[in-house]
Amino acid sequence: MKQLAIEAITKPMKLRGISKGIAELDGQRLEIDLDSLMIDFGGESFELDRIAGTKGGNRYFFLCPDCGRRCRLLYKRYLYFSCGTC
Repeated sequence: MKQLAIEAITKPMKLRGISKGIAELDGQRLEIDLDSLMIDFGGESFELDRIAGTKGGNRYFFLCPDCGRRCRLLYKRYLYFSCGTC
């Protein structure tokens, strides 16, 4: 089972002060736009949500593609990513 953690994506971007980027993760293209709250990874698009952080800035969450709830991790069991509850 493959998992995708939001912190692994957003933390390096916050440290560099950037909100958009293109990278490669596990041999697949990863395109991130924190301003429009979207991530494209390996042909799949994921919506994000953000809340105000306790120490300033923002805290980001994935929105589960199946149920729409906020989550910090997405899991890919067979063909699609979803949260641990789905």
